[in-house]
Amino acid sequence: MGFLSRSRDAGLDSDYSMGVTPEIDRGAYGLWPSEQVLWHGRAVGGAPLDSRVRVAAVSFAMLGVIAALFAALLYVAELPGTRDLVSLGALLLAFSVGSVLLPHWLSDGLEYVVTDSRVFTRRGRHMRQMERADITFGRLRWSTSMPRLGDLELVIAVPFGPLSRKQKLTLRAVRDPESVFAIIRGHAPRPGADDRELPLVERLDPGEEVIWGGRPTGRAIGWRELATAALGLLGCVLAFAYAHAVFFALADLERIGLPVRSWTWVLFFLPVTLSFLSILGVGAWLVWWGLFRARMLAIETDYVLTDRRLLIRRGPVEFSVERKRIVDAALTPAGEGRYNVFLMLDAPRGHALAIGGALSRVAPPRDAVAPVLYALGDAERLLNLMFGEQPRPSDPGQ
Repeated sequence: MGFLSRSRDAGLDSDYSMGVTPEIDRGAYGLWPSEQVLWHGRAVGGAPLDSRVRVAAVSFAMLGVIAALFAALLYVAELPGTRDLVSLGALLLAFSVGSVLLPHWLSDGLEYVVTDSRVFTRRGRHMRQMERADITFGRLRWSTSMPRLGDLELVIAVPFGPLSRKQKLTLRAVRDPESVFAIIRGHAPRPGADDRELPLVERLDPGEEVIWGGRPTGRAIGWRELATAALGLLGCVLAFAYAHAVFFALADLERIGLPVRSWTWVLFFLPVTLSFLSILGVGAWLVWWGLFRARMLAIETDYVLTDRRLLIRRGPVEFSVERKRIVDAALTPAGEGRYNVFLMLDAPRGHALAIGGALSRVAPPRDAVAPVLYALGDAERLLNLMFGEQPRPSDPGQ
């Protein structure tokens, strides 16, 4: 356990009880008498929200405002249905507020403990644990607005098939997550490893050597991305068709004598305009997500094979799996002489993840950063380096 004495030099903040014997309530965690505590920390309060949560909150708020404006229109026009729309608007606004508060409620107050055999998360009386020896891989999602902060996801994969699943333990809003993950893997935290701006090769474990490096090539746009963009384009078309119909409806209201400056006209114009902007915004966002963001992710993707691990970095998300956990791989054509490499990983009671995705015509989403290497031109060389002279993995597409 030599890394314990060097942990503070690795840059871990004093917010965390680093040391040989962190002071915790051993009875609260049900620790064994011989179990040694290696690290103790807690979630950073008020951590920035994920961009997906912010998008959900804004979307619910926009729909709530639209419902409230339509309710006001019905009230001014003395039409039935006002109460139902008020209730709907209040519910949507509550969802908006809840989507902001819930992540903080889930993470604030969480405490984490790493011992020589287990990893614990605890809030109050609720506690979860995971055996360190069973962990198949780790996934780290860095905060894009707060340095040296991120969510660390530990995964135990189980055999693929109809009953395939994953056991996950997430350490949310962890300060210096790369160093914490090094301790969980049984290595000394490397100084500067928690600077996410550094390349992967500069944040490896002490003594770890790079054998191979690469990144996706080609267009980086598959059927999933094209389908997303097509759905977004359809949304944009529907938005303009909606605007066209509303324009003629407003013109008809003026012809029958409704004053443009009246409350009825204004309360009709505002919600339909917000509705148009919402539909158009969702459509444009889907087009950007399917085409432009997919290309950006390909540019921001790095693959690194070392003498110990296989690493994947895609934007703010990093994937790490020990090479001893990789037992097989499958190749699927990605076009233009390139291949997607699906890894089969060792699990406690069999082999698992993510070779099942190789049996599908549509590759899994890249955003999740699964154990898949996309669009490699030198996939055979990677397999030779990874498995040596062992028999080559078969190609399920043949």
